[in-house]
Amino acid sequence: MAQDREQHPGTEDLKTGGRDLSKVAMLVAALSFVLLVVFFFSIYNKMTNMSERVEALSQVQEKVASMEYRMGQVDMRMDQLAELPEQARRQAQADSLAEMSGSLDSLAEQLGDGQQAQTLERVKRLLAEVRQGLQQ
Repeated sequence: MAQDREQHPGTEDLKTGGRDLSKVAMLVAALSFVLLVVFFFSIYNKMTNMSERVEALSQVQEKVASMEYRMGQVDMRMDQLAELPEQARRQAQADSLAEMSGSLDSLAEQLGDGQQAQTLERVKRLLAEVRQGLQQ
């Protein structure tokens, strides 16, 4: 061993330094492992949160699609309601014409079979035509 020291001076220092470096290396490895575990769980939690957010986002998208469908139905009903006053006006006019036609029937019975009765019949036919036009 003495020869080793002469041939390789400072070998003993390396061995004792090597033990100290091995302890430091083990400490660094242990700290690296701890940091790796901490980073792993941190990333795992972030991924879990991300998947929950994606799931919530898909539920929101489903609700939005449902609301769009409902809004389409509401728009369709609003269009029908917009047409309602026109339909009511036509119906009221048709009812008024039917009343006039009934009044003309009474008047024709009172007049008998004269030219005035024939004129009332033509007026009654014209009222019927107008009423059919309103109902279409």
